[in-house]
Amino acid sequence: MVRHIKVAVIITISLLSCWAASAQVQFSNPTAFTTGTEPSVAITTTGLVLEVHQSGDETSFMFGQLSGQAVTWGPSKTFPWKMYNVRVNKMDVPGSSFVTLSYTGEPFGGGCFYRVASIDTGAGLDGGLIWRTGEEKWGTCDYTLDSRIVFNSTNVVGVYSDSSHIFYRTGTFKASSARITFPTDPVYLGEGRDVDVALSQTQIVEMNDKPGGILESRPARNAASILQTVWGHSVHLPTNGFRGHATMYLKTNVGPGSVVAIYYKAPLGLYTMTGRYQYGRSADLPSIEWISPEGQVFPRPVANSDLANTGTQVIEVHEYQGKIYYSVGAMPAPSVTQTSTSSTQDNSVPDGQ
Repeated sequence: MVRHIKVAVIITISLLSCWAASAQVQFSNPTAFTTGTEPSVAITTTGLVLEVHQSGDETSFMFGQLSGQAVTWGPSKTFPWKMYNVRVNKMDVPGSSFVTLSYTGEPFGGGCFYRVASIDTGAGLDGGLIWRTGEEKWGTCDYTLDSRIVFNSTNVVGVYSDSSHIFYRTGTFKASSARITFPTDPVYLGEGRDVDVALSQTQIVEMNDKPGGILESRPARNAASILQTVWGHSVHLPTNGFRGHATMYLKTNVGPGSVVAIYYKAPLGLYTMTGRYQYGRSADLPSIEWISPEGQVFPRPVANSDLANTGTQVIEVHEYQGKIYYSVGAMPAPSVTQTSTSSTQDNSVPDGQ
């Protein structure tokens, strides 16, 4: 039996090593495509990109179509109302056209708001957004730059940081009316700033900064009740950085899944790392571990960035000296190491008996 257990351990280590080596995202050379600041990005499974950024005191958006590692961009259009620190998110359901814009009312605070829209691509990349709601307030957000709402066909999760306090809020989404409902008040989650959140199916990863350049990641999942969120233990990325953002993909609702992060390392530029989200039985806490080596995406000082994925590809956008760049890489496939390890160990025990 000992010999079989040793074989199982060797196989497990080999699988982990192979996955770690292949998990690092190899982004294409960044390409500048417009001028502006504070970019945010969402993308559909078919590669339709929606990018939002600041143009002076105005907020603009652009559609693009991803083909291979290149994006063909449509014209830039300006929203008819004032928004600041906008983050855009696509509904996590293939084929859906719903998006949310979460933003603040002033450059530094002024309340957290959102609007829900559906994508109108009748005119191709010259299309627009059909607004399904007006401006809705969902957080106090007196002193914050950072907020985000992510959602699927039933679940909504929003996070924001206010004076270095992180809050989250859960709710429901009704597609027929495009309405988000938050039945409960914001809940205190912990200390941190520069907060962000990613969602795949009902699995969640929240990221934030701690003093000293500590990047923290916190896995979660929605419980049987869609208004209950089960948080796992916080894990620091094995590096220092600031302004971390994440995107994640799970092939099935019970994981494991891939998480890609990008973050800024002053004065060295934009970097990326890939993690693995794991969630087994309903009684288990979700967990996250950062597996891949650290990779450089852009070797210059980056002010703001964001990323999203199609399930097979990941796109990042970032700001450098008043220009906005994008680059694209392959989204690492969810790891099967957890299943392989269990089955190998199970098979070795009867032989030893």
